[in-house]
Amino acid sequence: MNQYDYIFAGSGCAALSLACAMQNTPLRNKKILLIDQDTKRQNDRTWCYWTAEPSPYDSIAKKVWHTIRVQTDTTNLHLPIAPYRYQMLRGIDFYEWAKAVLGQNAEVHWLQADISSIQNTTQGAIVYADGQAFTSQWVFNSLPPHINTADKQAIDWFQHFKGWFIRTEKPVFDESTATFMDFRTPQAGEVRFLYVLPTSPHEALVEFTVFGRQVMEQSAYLPPLQSYILQKLGLQASDYTITEEEFGVIPMTTRTFPAKTGSFIIQIGSAAGCTKASTGFTFQAIQQHTKKILASLLQYDHPLFVPKNPLKYALYDHILLNVLDKQRMQGSKIFEILFKKHPIQRILRFLDGDSSWIDELHIITSVPPLPFLQAALDIL
Repeated sequence: MNQYDYIFAGSGCAALSLACAMQNTPLRNKKILLIDQDTKRQNDRTWCYWTAEPSPYDSIAKKVWHTIRVQTDTTNLHLPIAPYRYQMLRGIDFYEWAKAVLGQNAEVHWLQADISSIQNTTQGAIVYADGQAFTSQWVFNSLPPHINTADKQAIDWFQHFKGWFIRTEKPVFDESTATFMDFRTPQAGEVRFLYVLPTSPHEALVEFTVFGRQVMEQSAYLPPLQSYILQKLGLQASDYTITEEEFGVIPMTTRTFPAKTGSFIIQIGSAAGCTKASTGFTFQAIQQHTKKILASLLQYDHPLFVPKNPLKYALYDHILLNVLDKQRMQGSKIFEILFKKHPIQRILRFLDGDSSWIDELHIITSVPPLPFLQAALDIL
C-alpha cells in the first residue's frame, strides 16, 4: 500500500526546507514521500536573502556580503548591514545539499511523477500521480497556488528578471559589496533596477529586474542588461563571457492564500503566501514558515497551529503596490527616500516583518504623505 505519514506535493525550496528540518527531530522516523516531475538536477534559480542568525545553508552559500550598495542618478549609498549578512544560494547547491541530508534516512522516498490531483478524505489525503494513488496523514502542497479571483480589489504585479553570470579577464568587481538596487535605467512607468552580485573580482551575477503588471518578451531584457554592463560597468562585449543565464517570474499579489485546503492539505511556499507582495522576496519567509510548521508538529502532533503574520504587513504591502500601480509616486523615488533616511537595519527588519512600532512610525512618516494616504483610502 502506498501509505505515508507525510507527502510533499512538489520538492522545491519549501518542501526540501521542511523535510530537511524534520531530520534533526523525532519526526525523522516518519515515512515521507516527495513527488515532483522535476529531478532538481539543474541550477534553475538563485536565492539571495539577508539573515542575522546561523542557518543550515551557511556552509553552501555561494557568497556572503556584509555591505550592500543602493544607487540612483543622484545617490550612491554603501551600507554596512551588520548584524545582518546578505547571502547568495544557488539552486543546484541547495538541491544537492538537501538530497544528501534526506538520503541518509531510509524513511524518505522520492518519486518523479506528474501530480494530477490532491484530495482530502475523512482521515487524511490522497495524492494522485501518474495513475497511482498515495495516501498520507498530511500532505504539504507547494504546487502553484489557486488564485482567489473573487477579490476584485487585489493588485497583481510580477517581479520578472533576466540575469547573466559573467566572467571577465581583468579584475573589475569589488567582491566585498553587493549592488542591491541600481535604478540608473529607464523606469518606463514601472520599478526597474539592476543588481550586481560579485562572487570574485572576475565574476558576478548581473540581473535586470522589473516590478510591473506585464512580463516582457525575452528579447526586451537584453538592451537594459547590455547597456548597463557597457555604460555603468564599463565592459565591452569582448571584455566578458556569459557563463550562465537565468530568467524568472515571481508573483507580487495582494491576494490572500489559504493556510490549508481542506482538513489535511497544508499549503507551503508561495502557495501559502510566503512571497512578499511588495518585493517578491520568498526564501526567508519560507524558512520562518518552516519553523512554525515544525513547532506545531512537535508540540501538537499536527501542522495546524501556525501563527499568522500580523495583518498590518499585508496592509503595508497593499498600500505600496497601490501607490505603484496607480503611479501615485515613482517607485525608485520611494526606495531612494527609504534607504537615505533610515538605517539599513530598520529597512531590513521592516521587510522581514520583524519591525517595531517605532520602526514603522519612522518609515511611514518619512515618505510624502499624500500618495500613501490616497492609496490607504482607496484600499479601506
